[in-house]
Amino acid sequence: MANGTIGITVISPLYIPDVFTPNGDGQNDQWELRGLENYPEAQVLVFNRWGNLVFYGQGIFQKSFDGMGNGLLLSEGVYAYIIKTKPRGGFEFRGALLIIR
Repeated sequence: MANGTIGITVISPLYIPDVFTPNGDGQNDQWELRGLENYPEAQVLVFNRWGNLVFYGQGIFQKSFDGMGNGLLLSEGVYAYIIKTKPRGGFEFRGALLIIR
């Protein structure tokens, strides 16, 4: 007979929409990440197709991404994101985000 142990990491659910429409109509104007409040140290990074950082947020009270970068409207298209549950040693969510105006 053999004995052993298994480590299990439980990750709280995080809803990450893959598209939003920041066109000022009051509907779906911000990229809202539901469940982010479960990760008080979370970092959210959004990059354009050239790999330039266009949005950065950290902590539980960070603002939602509104499709603006450096005070300018970002163009429609696909952007890459990384969401880190902790700055170091946490879990990372990676994916693509589509902006439609």
